[in-house]
Amino acid sequence: MATWMISFRDFMLQKVQEYYASLPFVGKDFYTAPELDKAFGYAIGDFLSQYLQSYPVVLELGAGNGTLAYDLLTFFEEKGLNVEYIIYETSTSLKKFQSKRLERFFNKVHWVDRLPDTFEGVVISNEFFDCFPVRVIKGWKELFVKDGEAFWKEIQDKRVFEFIRRMGYENVDTLLEVCLDCIDFLKELSSRLSKGYILTIDYGYRHPLEVPQGTVVGYKGHRLVQDVLKEEGTFDVTASVNFQALVEYGRDFGLETVFLKRLREFLLSSEGFMKELQELPLREDPESIQRLSRIKNILISMGERFWVLFQQKAHRSLSSSS
Repeated sequence: MATWMISFRDFMLQKVQEYYASLPFVGKDFYTAPELDKAFGYAIGDFLSQYLQSYPVVLELGAGNGTLAYDLLTFFEEKGLNVEYIIYETSTSLKKFQSKRLERFFNKVHWVDRLPDTFEGVVISNEFFDCFPVRVIKGWKELFVKDGEAFWKEIQDKRVFEFIRRMGYENVDTLLEVCLDCIDFLKELSSRLSKGYILTIDYGYRHPLEVPQGTVVGYKGHRLVQDVLKEEGTFDVTASVNFQALVEYGRDFGLETVFLKRLREFLLSSEGFMKELQELPLREDPESIQRLSRIKNILISMGERFWVLFQQKAHRSLSSSS
C-alpha cells in the first residue's frame, strides 16, 4: 500500500483490486445468497423468464463462483428456455473457477472482460455494485488516507459537488459515500444496452440518513473488519449501494425504473420460492431441514438489507449519444 496521501476512493480501489486478484473463489471471506440455496437463483429465473421470451440473452456482471449462473441455466433448461448466457468477468482466477462450475453448459456460456459494444437482453448482477470504490464526505470535506491514518481535506473533484446537489444532500449532516464509479459504469452499461432490462441486487439504502455512520466495512475470514484503515493484509472492502442514485442517474441514461423493492418482498412474490418455503417444513430429511434454515437466512438476514432494482432501457438517452 502506498505511503503517500491518497483519497479513500483510491485506497478502497487498491484494496479491492488486490483482493480479487488473489481470490481463487468466492466464499473464503463471505457468503452470497446464491451460495446458500438454489431457491434464490430459481426465483430470479422465474421472474426473468417472462422477459427472456423477447430478449433471450442474459449478461451477468461479475459471476462470483458461477453458482447463480448455474442455477439460472438449470432453471431455464428445465423450463425449455434457450438462453444465451454471457458473463462479464475481469478476474482470471474466478473465470477459471466459473468455467469448471459451468462445464455442462459450455455451449451456452461465454465470457467477456469488457462490455459488449451493443446488445439486446437482460443484465443481472448480485453484489456487484458494492465493489466499486466510494468517496467519503463529511462537512464538505473528503477523507484521505496516509499510513493508516485519516485526514480530511477539501473536495477536489467538482463532480462530488454536482452529485450532492443533484441528490439534494446539501443539508445532510452525516457521512456521505459518493460512488461516482457506480454512476460511470451504469452510464456505460446503458449506452451499450440498445433494448432490454437491468436487474440489480445488492445490499444498500435509499437515503444516507438511513446509514448516518456510513457503510464501508471489510471482510476477512468471515470476520467483519470495522477499521479498514488499520487492518493489515489482503481483505475485501465494500460499501452499501445508494439505490436512489442508480434510479436518479439511470433516468439520465435512458433507464426507466420498473420497480425498486426489498429482496424479501421480491422473493415472497415468487411462486416457486413460496412453494419451496411451504413444502420444505413437511419433509423430515436432513437436507430439507438444512435448506429451510438457509432459505430463512436469505429472507430474514438478507431480505431487509438487500434491495432489488429493475430498470428498462426505454429510449436512447441524450447523454449516451453526446
